[in-house]
Amino acid sequence: MELITADKDTVTIKMNQKDEFEVILMVFSALKKNYELADDQLHNVSKEEITAIQLGLEEIKQNFRQGKKSRFDSPKRMGLEVREADAQTVTLKISKTVDFPAILSVIGALLVRYDNSARETDPEIPGLTAKQLLMVEDRLDHILSLL
Repeated sequence: MELITADKDTVTIKMNQKDEFEVILMVFSALKKNYELADDQLHNVSKEEITAIQLGLEEIKQNFRQGKKSRFDSPKRMGLEVREADAQTVTLKISKTVDFPAILSVIGALLVRYDNSARETDPEIPGLTAKQLLMVEDRLDHILSLL
């Protein structure tokens, strides 16, 4: 994960599709299906925000698979925007004040769930390991430290 640019409203991040983007999408997809997976840890991200981010990430994934540029907008947020995508990486422009903190918060909440269960995997979220979550959280925290 690499910080490309940042301004007062947005942050543009280049990430590996498989190890970073797909992990973030998996997290939001799991919480969209079952908000209660992390609901006791989420104090600032609503079900509606999780759904909006998940839908944006899913649209982005579908569009870059089809070779299209993608933009997801909702009346309440700046949104997520693809800057570039290829077979290995995707560069996203993300709202710095809404979506970026929400993504960090959601990943942190799921890490608490994994820590509390002392398991590397969670049967409620097939295919997602604590190690993957921790790696993405560390990379997002690093980007946050650069802002």
